[in-house]
Amino acid sequence: SPSDTGSPSDTGSPSDTGSPSDTGSPSDTGSPSDTGSPSDTGSPTTAVNTAPNARATAAPTTVYVGQETRLSASGSSDGETAAADLTYEWDFGNNGKVVDATGPSAVASYGRRGFRTVKLTVTDPGGLSDTALVPIRVLKRTDCEHKSVYRSAGWMIKKSQSAFGAKFCKAKANQGKGKQPRRMRLAFNGTSLTIDYAVAKNGGKAKVFIDGERVGKLKFGGPRKAAVFGGSKTFTGLAKGNHSVKIVVTTGVAYIDTFSY
Repeated sequence: SPSDTGSPSDTGSPSDTGSPSDTGSPSDTGSPSDTGSPSDTGSPTTAVNTAPNARATAAPTTVYVGQETRLSASGSSDGETAAADLTYEWDFGNNGKVVDATGPSAVASYGRRGFRTVKLTVTDPGGLSDTALVPIRVLKRTDCEHKSVYRSAGWMIKKSQSAFGAKFCKAKANQGKGKQPRRMRLAFNGTSLTIDYAVAKNGGKAKVFIDGERVGKLKFGGPRKAAVFGGSKTFTGLAKGNHSVKIVVTTGVAYIDTFSY
């Protein structure tokens, strides 16, 4: 029979390339980026109020009875409040009113000698406050020409705007055998004594006695012909109570201004 080439070439079933490429489900990039909830900046910040810083000064800090001292709170401050918006209250320490003055500055004076403590209270609008203290020393002053001062013969009372009370006392040493020295004496009460005096070219020296005991000397010598005031010597460590001071001029000219205690 005709050549049997067999059945048509069996190339088999069409190539099985398998099911269409399985690239998987569309790329899973996950849910949209989770950047979290909107930035949490927290609740609004509340300012913290702090107390003022009180600072007080006095000029001068040692005064005579009736003399003024000027008080200032200019060094005070507050972290949140301007100085002009703070409240300032002054207690002069005179056992009187609790508030003697208000404002960033004040003037105080005292009618009796002794020690005082000035108190400044600075308050902010929120009610917070701070205090500052300033010690003041008040002295009694007795001028050399006052009737309570004993002056032996030879003392002269002179005028000068530079002296306390615009007057001072001047005496030349009464030297020589049998002559009485120029003396000045005052009774006082206190634990210290200050003698104010002047110096001049013809100034001399004087001995100082307290309660009969010699405690020092005064030197009145200076470079100018005219008397220059501002000399001062203080004697401390006295017992509480009454005392007496005596000045004896030994050489040259003495210029006594005032006593304070």
